Amino acid sequence: MAEGGRKPYDVFRTMLPRLTAALGKEPTFTNVTDFLLADGLITEQQLDSIKSKPNLSDKQRGSEVAHCLLDKIRNHDHPAKCLLQICDIFEDEDVGSEVLKKHGATMRSKIKETPEASRSDPIKAQPTVPVFSGTTASGRFRSVSDRLENAISSCLTGVVGKLYAPGLISLDLKDEMINSHDIPSKKASKLVSELQRTLNNDKHPETFLNDVCKVLRE
Repeated sequence: MAEGGRKPYDVFRTMLPRLTAALGKEPTFTNVTDFLLADGLITEQQLDSIKSKPNLSDKQRGSEVAHCLLDKIRNHDHPAKCLLQICDIFEDEDVGSEVLKKHGATMRSKIKETPEASRSDPIKAQPTVPVFSGTTASGRFRSVSDRLENAISSCLTGVVGKLYAPGLISLDLKDEMINSHDIPSKKASKLVSELQRTLNNDKHPETFLNDVCKVLRE
């Protein structure tokens, strides 16, 4: 729920006039839409439609993107979480827009995550596992990799067994984790690195990440 009774949809809508020019200007347009597409906040069809329209000004192109995001927030099951995802992208250093970073922070300050939004993130449901930061599945996992190594090194055998059962790691890796004479921290580091590599190459990274999170919170 947004502060003062304002809904996430309304928070974003009131920012539209300030967002449009920044969203449509290159290289920000390409950078931000790449992230939005990767996180499923806009579709390929929507992006192709925007790019196919000739002679759009920066403001008009940015307006097209902003209204796609507005519709996404309005139709999302967890609109607060959706808006926070958008804020994450606007504030990402790789997007490289000080204007969007400022507006992202402003919108973030006007909302807070609902309990439902928090529960929808498997990592956040387990207090002993680090909280993600970043946007893409690969980036979110990488952002907690060092803390994750520390968290699982003390219970490595159990974690390995749980990861192997649904096929998230190979039998060879499972055997290496159990039979190797390396110290637990070194094994944990290799396990996390292998999970990162698999995640990077998976055709459905969000699904793979959610499956890993499900194991880690058990």
